[in-house]
Amino acid sequence: MNPSPSVSPKDTSASISPADPVLVGSCVNLTCSRTANPPVTNFTWFKISGGKPTQVASGLSYTLNVTVGDGGLYYCEARNSHGCGKSNEVQLAIKGKEDPVNPKVFEIVVKTLGLLSLFSLIVFFAW
Repeated sequence: MNPSPSVSPKDTSASISPADPVLVGSCVNLTCSRTANPPVTNFTWFKISGGKPTQVASGLSYTLNVTVGDGGLYYCEARNSHGCGKSNEVQLAIKGKEDPVNPKVFEIVVKTLGLLSLFSLIVFFAW
């Protein structure tokens, strides 16, 4: 029986669970898998932001408590003494992601409602 040849990580792939769009505050787990001999010694996770990869974590898996800013594309790299393998990209989609209310709009709405209430009281007591 011949020993397996030494190779850099091959068939590196990333998966995300749950794969469906998630709500802010949910937990999401990203997992990196690979084939390598010798075994992988280092896993690194990247998020693509503005077209550029940014390292966000290390380890076989990466668990997030999702915030609005976490949505986007992620991939992992698996490294051993013979090289590095890059995974496919996985999409973290966030559902119900809404832009916060503009504070100026909120202020105008509150003031308008206050003035309408005041006007109603004046009309009521003047009647």
